[in-house]
Amino acid sequence: GFVVNNAFFLTKVHWPRFRRGALIAAVVLPFGSYLLRPIIVQVFYGTKVAEFTELPDAFPHLNLTLYSSGKFISTTYDAAYHVENIGRAEWDGEVLELEFYDEQSQYLDHKYVLVHGLWAPEEEGLLGLRGLTME
Repeated sequence: GFVVNNAFFLTKVHWPRFRRGALIAAVVLPFGSYLLRPIIVQVFYGTKVAEFTELPDAFPHLNLTLYSSGKFISTTYDAAYHVENIGRAEWDGEVLELEFYDEQSQYLDHKYVLVHGLWAPEEEGLLGLRGLTME
């Protein structure tokens, strides 16, 4: 509605400088923020150390990324929503402990243990994880 309104009034030469600026901002800001996000994450979180995802055929889609600063970002995609959780992670190769800054994800546990190459949650009924990359 904002873009259509500004385009209409631009053709009517009603405040043309404002309309051009508003149209440019409406197009550039969403794309700019999408392109800047990876840079901002790398500045505040550091480089990726490891990435984990849910086991095959599990639902919802879950992605957990650990960074060199000791922080993590967890992303959950369900049929109706997309949720990001952040926090601190301690990982010694055999045990992964997560401390959430905001509310805890209902699909992630606080502690995972490496069992036969898979990360098993301490709490029953939660998703197990598998490692994707180790850098």
